[in-house]
Amino acid sequence: MDWVRGAKEVHGLEISWIGDWNETPPDWDYNIQLRQALDAAGFTSTKIAASDQGNGWLVPANRTQLDVVDAVSAHYPGVHGGPPPPEEAALL
Repeated sequence: MDWVRGAKEVHGLEISWIGDWNETPPDWDYNIQLRQALDAAGFTSTKIAASDQGNGWLVPANRTQLDVVDAVSAHYPGVHGGPPPPEEAALL
């Protein structure tokens, strides 16, 4: 939160997107905490992108985890895999 707040207060920047650690599996519980912290600090319009590890499709364990993420990134679109399998796509 300090980084998002500092970007705004020190540099006048609005951070539109933020996410968990690049090139690692998504940390769905971290993203829940991140959403709560952003909302509590007044950054309700800042969106969260899940990590781009693998093919970009890693479905979380529950709907709450998925609901806090606005996008799932793909580091190399079209290179790694493709859309999630039908059973996982149904959860999206």
